[in-house]
Amino acid sequence: MISEILKSHCGLVHSAVVMRPQNDPGSKSHVEYAPMTLFPSPLPRGVLAEAKALQPYFNRLIHQVAHDHEYLWHCLHNVVKVDDYTRRLWDIYTTVRKEGSAQPLSLGLIRNDFMLDVKSSCCEIQGMPQCLELRQIEINTIASSFAGLASGIWKVYNGTGWHRIYRASVLFVTMEVERNAVDQWWLESQLFSLSHNVCVRYTTLQYAYEHATLTDDKRLLLDGNEIAVIYYRDGYAPTHYHSEKCPSVHLQLAGCKKVQQELATPGAVERFIKDREGPEGDANAKMAINDPSHYVLKPQREGGGNNIYGDEIAEMLQKMGSTEERSAYILMERIFPWPQNNHLLKEGKPCDLLEVISELGIYGVYLGSAEEELVNEEVGHLLRTKAHTDNEGGIVAGFATIDSPLIVEAPCVK
Repeated sequence: MISEILKSHCGLVHSAVVMRPQNDPGSKSHVEYAPMTLFPSPLPRGVLAEAKALQPYFNRLIHQVAHDHEYLWHCLHNVVKVDDYTRRLWDIYTTVRKEGSAQPLSLGLIRNDFMLDVKSSCCEIQGMPQCLELRQIEINTIASSFAGLASGIWKVYNGTGWHRIYRASVLFVTMEVERNAVDQWWLESQLFSLSHNVCVRYTTLQYAYEHATLTDDKRLLLDGNEIAVIYYRDGYAPTHYHSEKCPSVHLQLAGCKKVQQELATPGAVERFIKDREGPEGDANAKMAINDPSHYVLKPQREGGGNNIYGDEIAEMLQKMGSTEERSAYILMERIFPWPQNNHLLKEGKPCDLLEVISELGIYGVYLGSAEEELVNEEVGHLLRTKAHTDNEGGIVAGFATIDSPLIVEAPCVK
């Protein structure tokens, strides 16, 4: 095992792309190299440019959805009947909305995930598929991780002052046992490099529930310290909540799979559309039962390891039939990504040459109120690569690895 003693957060952040050990995610003394590819993966320049150019539009769309109560209810009213986790989030949202918020601004740290589909490609030209189509996988509105480690991976291969509340802190809400702490420490170091006056504090959801308070004018205090901004790396799964306290819940709800399904419907952006259940839902379920290999069934969950593939899709859809339970899932046409070859370096695992596929994530930042846009930017990218045989993804889950694009020019077709 490759490991080293942690002398300080700062030293660790700048030494390597590392994580706490998978078999000891709460270790205070050891790390291992994060899963990574041996070589950067080719990515056409035009594809990366297209994905980056789209990000500000997605930032604005998700922000507008999060502030549109009627549309959120339109998307989720059937889901909350059968999915307890989404219902609890919705109850928190309606309570906050009824009480009113003293802070009109919302800060969104968003990651938009894509794959390159080759279904329409008839051949290869100079080793590259003749047709590569950018296809969206999902939008992450909470715990959009790995910006820190992704920023350091290129070394292996060869701001704006919106914090106007002085003496207030930035609060990182993390898991009680946090394997990916190094990625968070990188963000802390970047805040410090912007301003030495920025204080970063760490807490868990449970500790915040027990010790955080709101003043009469709705300023947030934790152990007597005023909090200006909260960054969530926890709270995206039901098991993360020991109580009924929640972050900027309207933005989290806007990132639900069901909302993304509705937004993918022709005309949805212009609003409004009817729910996708009923006769059309029955027809889609029948197609998936007859040919499950071309679909993915997704629940309203984040973090990897939750999706359903293959014959299990047919079994689950047949079991649910036309019941309301089906509303808790979305059916997505399966993407067939561009296969390449690379070595995946994982602690304690053989690094054989494998056929692999990659997922491109584009980071976005949005700051604004329901009426005003203050910041809307694309701020970077992440490439994750996994074995072609793995259905599931996720670096912390043990499937994917950190990668970096090798920018190439698409071949000319004459």
